[in-house]
Amino acid sequence: MIPVGINKRLSNNQKIPLMKISPIPQLALLFLGFLTLATSTPVEAETPIVQYLMESADPEPVNAVPGIEATSLRAGQLQPLVTGFSKPNNNAFFLLNNSERGAQPLAESKEAALEGYDYFEFTVSPSATQPLNLTGLSLSVGHEGGRTLAIHLFVVADIAGKTHTSDFLFGSLSSYEAIEANSNAAVLPVTAKADLRALPRNIKQDVTFRIYAYYEFLAGTPIPPGYSNSIRIGKISLIGEAVARP
Repeated sequence: MIPVGINKRLSNNQKIPLMKISPIPQLALLFLGFLTLATSTPVEAETPIVQYLMESADPEPVNAVPGIEATSLRAGQLQPLVTGFSKPNNNAFFLLNNSERGAQPLAESKEAALEGYDYFEFTVSPSATQPLNLTGLSLSVGHEGGRTLAIHLFVVADIAGKTHTSDFLFGSLSSYEAIEANSNAAVLPVTAKADLRALPRNIKQDVTFRIYAYYEFLAGTPIPPGYSNSIRIGKISLIGEAVARP
């Protein structure tokens, strides 16, 4: 809402004729405008560098910026099955409990998640003439199952052995209590985003991203062994810009 006083001043619409401004103040105004432009913070690019939409139930990269290479989306551990790709449902999933097949249940803390292999990863390779400035990683999330969970997701970016960890935020929150999603739905109900602006600028080396999940059990019956409960992710987008170099 605009304050009344401002409305009043705007409604008067008083203008000073340009001819009444002397040349020196005009030059000062031009210099001030140039200074403002020169010192203002540039707007971060919001262009996808590469995406994993899985619209055809395929974890291959799509919409990659020309000259930028990306691997397929890979599960950290396939056997015993803990993470995987849901071919009919066009998304990737973290199983909460598959102990009947010998797998450990999904982690319940960030520290436990980092010690395991329950993640999805992909690697992006800049070209020699197109280093990368990365600002974010977004994805859609859903939960399949009849229990209430606090779901947490985070990403670890690795550049030549140096790592940066960032939590995915659901709005301003670092987790959300499970929103039930039909596992056959083409669109998962919640969008989360991780901030990557702390990464170095003008990245010229390969960057590997690992997406981890863990959860807190809040309500409902205990989770039995099997496939009935999962955290699902889809529409993964790496955001930033490829900086053209001569």
